[in-house]
Amino acid sequence: MAEILSEEQTHTTPGIYAFLGLATLPRFQTQANPLRLLPREIIDRIARFAHRDTYLAYWAMTGPVEDAPTEMDISRLVDEADTCQGSTASSARLHMARPLRSGVHYVEVTTTSAGYGTRLMFDGMGPWGYNFGIQLDCDIRAEEGSRCACFIHSYEESGDCLQVKSFGANSWTWNKDPVVFGVLVDMVRGCVTYRLNGLDGPCMKFPDYVRKARISVDRLPVAGDRVVPLVLSCATPPIPSSLRAAAANPLTAKEHIAAGTLEDVSDEIDLDYHDNVDGVDNVNDY
Repeated sequence: MAEILSEEQTHTTPGIYAFLGLATLPRFQTQANPLRLLPREIIDRIARFAHRDTYLAYWAMTGPVEDAPTEMDISRLVDEADTCQGSTASSARLHMARPLRSGVHYVEVTTTSAGYGTRLMFDGMGPWGYNFGIQLDCDIRAEEGSRCACFIHSYEESGDCLQVKSFGANSWTWNKDPVVFGVLVDMVRGCVTYRLNGLDGPCMKFPDYVRKARISVDRLPVAGDRVVPLVLSCATPPIPSSLRAAAANPLTAKEHIAAGTLEDVSDEIDLDYHDNVDGVDNVNDY
């Protein structure tokens, strides 16, 4: 079970429909109605807004929900799920209710606690269901006390595990402080720019086959590791100005490696050692 702590109202367009009725229905087109004088082109332009929802990040629910849950205490959900193979991370996975299909949108996801393996992913994109995204994990090559690193799951042959150099060491703390993931998803140019705890990361091109991007979060820490209730929240705040600059030059994984912004560490670090034994995810099972 998960406890909803905060909700937002989903986008509605009753005002636009009322306007269209007053401007177009014959019974309202009287001398006293000034809307009858509007050019048809303006009415058509306004009508498009009735079918253009502003993207709102909120968590999917299996049961009926009147509003959109944006903040949830998922401690019990995570603790009751199976643990992943080789780690104490939970196999529970939460999805955003709506995928990103068009436009440019910035989404933030905040968790009160994160451990090795906690990740934000774009799920099931393309004919082979490839997943890619950003993952917090242990850099086994680093000295003790500097092992909290951040990696990118790549979809290219250049390597599945790419370390983000701009985030550096200890850009997050293991099960101590909140972690804020940020993704600037540009479906117009076909790319995503990553952000972690206020630090801007690389802008990476989507594969050519991507037509939508659905965000999920999983591998969250269980009760034995964390010291606070596990609260997961999401938001669609304004785009940080520095992130706009970081998003100016999208590159493929190979191009980032050549430029030195990413390092391929696939031969040394396995990001999939957390995978569940039976491969079954508890997807929004609450």
